[in-house]
Amino acid sequence: ETRTLRGFARLVEKDFVAFGHPFLTRCGHGAAHHDDQQSPIFLQWLDAVWQLANQYPTHFEFDSRFLIVLADHVYSCRFPTFLFDSVRDRDALFKNQHISNFSVWDYLLTNASKLENPLYEPDSAQEVLLPPLSSILRGVSLWNDFHLRYAASPSVDPDILRRWLVEPSVIHSNTFDGSENKLQDK
Repeated sequence: ETRTLRGFARLVEKDFVAFGHPFLTRCGHGAAHHDDQQSPIFLQWLDAVWQLANQYPTHFEFDSRFLIVLADHVYSCRFPTFLFDSVRDRDALFKNQHISNFSVWDYLLTNASKLENPLYEPDSAQEVLLPPLSSILRGVSLWNDFHLRYAASPSVDPDILRRWLVEPSVIHSNTFDGSENKLQDK
């Protein structure tokens, strides 16, 4: 059940939020930053979840987009879910201020159709995932969708770049249809 959207939300609420993961301190929210206590523990955990979802794509109802939106909202401060070090602190603020406690889960589940994994097979979610450690470690890769989402596209054709690395003389050839001559003329 933890591999479904609702099950994952319950898991995070139970094991991080209700258990008292110090989001305020770890994420550096608020005026009193505790630089020596800041740590991306929750983001590292989301990366570990993504690693499993990437290696077992039919076993998770959600995909990378869901995890990215969740990771973004840990730091967005848009939702109170991840703003405090404890549920008691969060509830006290909302009780005293009469502010709506609109959860990140309300937002994510409202937009669930955009965040669902098209490869998901509900029967596979019932299977226990106990892959050998060696297979997990061999399958670890960079979470490109998250870590490289703001990277610029390569400005040079990869075939040309490959040729440059192999044959440095290609740089002086007519590869760019004379564009290198235009640059030298300026």
